[in-house]
Amino acid sequence: MTEFIYGDFIAYLKTHHKGRKKAVTSSGLEAVFNIKGAEVRRIVNEVRSCGYPVCSDNCGYYYAGNKKELNATIAQLSGRVENISNARDGLLSALGKS
Repeated sequence: MTEFIYGDFIAYLKTHHKGRKKAVTSSGLEAVFNIKGAEVRRIVNEVRSCGYPVCSDNCGYYYAGNKKELNATIAQLSGRVENISNARDGLLSALGKS
């Protein structure tokens, strides 16, 4: 995927899906950009890493409309980081038990 789709992706969210109330599902983004769900997640991760305020929750994906929405996504991601870290620690522990 080229930088072109990133710009289009960000512009689309910012124009049509700004704020949680206007969230779009992954399948909606898949249809608009003719991509698969894994590609949606990869693009979202990439644009977030570049500093674009793309949020997500059980409603779908959206461009942050305010700091509260952005903080909610940051909290969600922090929880996932902790869960992944705990899983890694458990596997490391299993290595010592083998």
